[in-house]
Amino acid sequence: MPSWQARVATFITRHRVRPALGDLSDISRVRRVFNQRLPAPRGVRYTAAVLGGVPGEWVQAEVDAIRADNATDTPPLLYLHGGGFVGCSPRRHRSLTAA
Repeated sequence: MPSWQARVATFITRHRVRPALGDLSDISRVRRVFNQRLPAPRGVRYTAAVLGGVPGEWVQAEVDAIRADNATDTPPLLYLHGGGFVGCSPRRHRSLTAA
């Protein structure tokens, strides 16, 4: 039996997410919906980059915003989007990559 959390997630998906997406066979519409701007976290700098011929972006914490000693040795984190690249972009995942 699914947990109550799973039932809530299913309900929200069924009644909020699916209606917002509309016709899922229209890929350009799905992309537009998913790529709507979410508020970018504060204290983070985004720089467009091409790495090995693949477009992406560097996401860097503004050191002054998180470190009182102004150290510049913040370690990098490589985030690779999983799944099919149908409806999302790096911009959509900024809240995750900046966390």
